[in-house]
Amino acid sequence: MPYKKETILPLVEKLKQLNDYENIAGAIQSGVDFLTGHTYETPVFPTAETARQMGHFISLLQIPDHWDDNDRLILKLISPPITWNECRETFLTTIIPMMDMPGTSSSIVLRFSYFTSYLQQRGCTPEEIGSLMISYSRDGNNFDLAPLKFTPLRKFLQDLIKSAEPHVINAYVNTWRKKGWNSLFFRLLTKGHPDREMEYLENILLLPEYLPDQQAVSRVLLQNNPGKYEPLIEKTTTQLAALPDYAAAVSGYYLLAGHLPEKYNQRLLKAAYDYLERQVAGPYTPESGYSKVTGEHTAQQHAPRRAGSARLAAPRPPRSRSLSR
Repeated sequence: MPYKKETILPLVEKLKQLNDYENIAGAIQSGVDFLTGHTYETPVFPTAETARQMGHFISLLQIPDHWDDNDRLILKLISPPITWNECRETFLTTIIPMMDMPGTSSSIVLRFSYFTSYLQQRGCTPEEIGSLMISYSRDGNNFDLAPLKFTPLRKFLQDLIKSAEPHVINAYVNTWRKKGWNSLFFRLLTKGHPDREMEYLENILLLPEYLPDQQAVSRVLLQNNPGKYEPLIEKTTTQLAALPDYAAAVSGYYLLAGHLPEKYNQRLLKAAYDYLERQVAGPYTPESGYSKVTGEHTAQQHAPRRAGSARLAAPRPPRSRSLSR
């Protein structure tokens, strides 16, 4: 059953307040005509800019387990490839936050069934669907390693990843190796496929131009379980030092020396001297303090300052903290 004009009118009136409404009025009217039953063929637009205007109607969608004939008209409106390509972002940012809304067990099952079926119809693979949910939930844009408190979305994702075939897990690890650190994906992977945990972490700790987040990940891993993660952080720090990546070497050995000073103080001093000697030999600019995970600027707390002269002052070793194994 088509929309009633009265239902869509408030949205149209709101759009008329836009400065460029006269430029998009024709596209909006095409969408209104389809949704209200004046036309029956799904409009296909000649340009991406025109197709993008169908995204305005996404705000009318209900939570997926409540999708009815009206909702299905909107889903059909945004389904042509050019329109979906332009409206996908708006669709995901609108719908994925709804997935954690309260509901009965049966309604939540329907919710995820309708949502994932629609994405599959748009050509998304199971891994792409899972990764989209992780990304747009924004639950992983932090360095939190506390056990997950389950919500409908997190429970669905845990079951999805835990039951995934090896080739699908390969796709997940490859996707998030490129995307970078995500605490939600890491915890889901550790829970469902612990044998792939170190592979993912090693890739993260060796990503280029990622120093602020590598520092944060290394710090939280050592705080969480130093006995488990010290060998991995030693391995990646040694590899970075050999590149050489002076700032990363100082950062890594500083964190390690904080837990095992007897083992790492001398390596920290050598890395610091190497860093300062490079500064004297020529300008070396460490990476910015911008975190790709949180989107914020972070202070480079542990890298030595630029050398102002050839005199090298040895950094003070960090205080000893015991390493429980």
